[in-house]
Amino acid sequence: MAISSKKIKTSYGEDQIKVPRDREGSNVINKTIYIGVGLRIDGTKEVLGLWFGKNEPSSFSMSVLTDIKAHGTKDMLNTATDNLNGFT
Repeated sequence: MAISSKKIKTSYGEDQIKVPRDREGSNVINKTIYIGVGLRIDGTKEVLGLWFGKNEPSSFSMSVLTDIKAHGTKDMLNTATDNLNGFT
């Protein structure tokens, strides 16, 4: 794997970073991130959590719901999903 350098500008000034380059794509892993967003009764949106997963088994969906409940969500009036298994 080749490494190149790149100059970046931040609010703290300029800096030089090293960027790995792999033309064969051998350090690339496809992952899915699931984002839970809630809408409060007053219309305020709230991020309920971020979850990483490789697939969409129903056990994963149940663990997401359990996690949301454990962090204080009391009730869900409606859900919208992208055909995730376990959400019927």
